[in-house]
Amino acid sequence: VALVERLALAYVRGLGAAVDGPVTFTGGAVRSDYWTRLRADVLGRPARIPEHADAALGMAVLAAYGTTPGRTPADVAESMVRIRTVVEPRPGMAERFAAPFRRLVDELENRGWLPSEAAAHAREHG
Repeated sequence: VALVERLALAYVRGLGAAVDGPVTFTGGAVRSDYWTRLRADVLGRPARIPEHADAALGMAVLAAYGTTPGRTPADVAESMVRIRTVVEPRPGMAERFAAPFRRLVDELENRGWLPSEAAAHAREHG
C-alpha cells in the first residue's frame, strides 16, 4: 500500500502538482505506529497525524473549502486540522524501498495497468 501511495504521489507530480513536504494521514491505519512509520519511510516524507484522524476529516475540509471563497484547500485544512504528532522518515529508508518500487512500477506497466509514460515518470521521480 505504501508503494502505491508513492506511485500516486509520483503520478500527481507528473501532472504538475506540487506534492513536496509533509503528508497528513487519516483513517484507521494511523492507530498503528508501525504502519505510520513504514509509510513515512517509503514516502521519504514526514507523516503528520491529526488529533482527530477520522477518514471523514478530508471530506470536511473539502466541504469547508467549497463554502469559503478565496481560500485554497491548503489554507482551509491548515485552519481546521490540529496536528497531534509528526513521524519523521528514517534517513536512507526511502532509498531502501527504491528497488521494490521500481519492480512494482515495472510489473504494473508489463500488465498494461500503468501507461508507459506514467511508469517512466514514476521511475525517474518516484
